Amino acid sequence: MGKKGRSIVHQHLRRVLSEQIPDQVRQALERTDRGRSTLPTDLATQYIITTFMLVLNWWVESGSTLSAREVDDVFLALVVPAVTSPPGRAEG
Repeated sequence: MGKKGRSIVHQHLRRVLSEQIPDQVRQALERTDRGRSTLPTDLATQYIITTFMLVLNWWVESGSTLSAREVDDVFLALVVPAVTSPPGRAEG
């Protein structure tokens, strides 16, 4: 697939994910922080989508031999701690 075709697919995928996952993200944030999450749902949603696209691009473009399950593990290793850890304060 050429650069233009990939861009079209990425736009469509980003739009579909933006429509499909916000409710699930909000519910996950509520479960992990007992409804007191300070992480905005829309920000967490965009972070997840962007990270997904980054990992997907890396997998395809790098010619990685990782399986889909292994790539999913990489994605989860990047996303889960970021959205489930309580926000910290910078020391200083």
